[in-house]
Amino acid sequence: MKKVLGIMLALALALAISVPVLATEVGVGTGVTITSGGGDAPIIKCKWEQDKSGKLEEGDPTHVKFVGDGANTSCNAQFLPSLTFNVSTAVEYWAIVTDPDDTDQTGAVISVDVFHPEGPPEGGSFKYQLILTVVDKGLEYDDAGNVVGYKPGKGVDKFMKAYEAHLVTVAAGYDYDEIMYELGKCTAKIYKVVGDLEYHQPCGDYRVVIHAQDQHSNQAILLENCMTYVCMQAMRLDFTGVCYGNVMLSNEKWISGDTVFDTPPALAPEVNLATVHNIGNMPLKVKIKQDDMGLGYSGTIPTTYQGSKAPTTAQSNWNVIFDARVGSNPADHMYFDPCCLESEDLDACTAVEVILPTVLMPCTPQEIDFSIHVKKANLGTYPGEMILECVEANWPGG
Repeated sequence: MKKVLGIMLALALALAISVPVLATEVGVGTGVTITSGGGDAPIIKCKWEQDKSGKLEEGDPTHVKFVGDGANTSCNAQFLPSLTFNVSTAVEYWAIVTDPDDTDQTGAVISVDVFHPEGPPEGGSFKYQLILTVVDKGLEYDDAGNVVGYKPGKGVDKFMKAYEAHLVTVAAGYDYDEIMYELGKCTAKIYKVVGDLEYHQPCGDYRVVIHAQDQHSNQAILLENCMTYVCMQAMRLDFTGVCYGNVMLSNEKWISGDTVFDTPPALAPEVNLATVHNIGNMPLKVKIKQDDMGLGYSGTIPTTYQGSKAPTTAQSNWNVIFDARVGSNPADHMYFDPCCLESEDLDACTAVEVILPTVLMPCTPQEIDFSIHVKKANLGTYPGEMILECVEANWPGG
């Protein structure tokens, strides 16, 4: 498969460079002035965000974190990453808008701007803009034309449930009762759009700003709050085990990985070269521990060595020593003694857990390499167990 891909790439490149480019580009200036056509500007009464989990905010399903009613920039809604490769978290952006000059809000454009969290890696930069559309309020009337209820799952019902969950940010000077009155009188409309937070999108507090512009180009006072993309680390592996194969005593043997994530997962290195892939929304490091495969140690008390240099006989009394690294930089490897993963003799059990120094960024497959050095053993085959875990790490620069 890799040979086929290489051939296809070479062919595409050859075709691309065989076409001459003869056109000459000339740049000219452009300009436009947007003016207001008079009248009153629309009013954004409130806004909120929720997800499609059925809990409104899967990151806080019991709605513990909130500041309360009124104008605020609190991050009331909290969303979880999928922790699944290429599966995004869908976020619904909602707003309720009125226009004193145009009840039907003909030609009105309601949009939302979303900005990345402050600090690394994006520094609060713009993420995307989406256009909201009108949704059915789901009003139910009696024979006299009075509102008597709201259909489940429609706009007003969504607003009421979000408000009860403390997700709604209300503009200064307005309140819940007034908004409900205007919805019933059909002088306010409900708008919604759905946008994705990718599985590897940086975690943190996203600034969310609602804009409203009527057909006369009158701009509403902006209404903003923020939402939280909960920080979670996760990784996936393309190998189900590591086979060191045949080894000679007193020789270190490396099992190299690669950066290609193979599916399905299989034994390394016979089928797949070992790869680890960060599928969370924050940086992580890999933590590793291994048992001694029954090879044992010399002396009465087992050592618990770990370090960037091979241990001396005084530093490690185990008959086997391991080494591992993420990436191919020799400076990033760590030697470590075995750990008793399951032992009836708890007093003799060690707890060597090594955090490899390489920071693995979201959406980044990376090779993971392993080595073994057997110092003393009888001839034979020795099965063992390895446990890999991800732990949180900081973004570069903060």
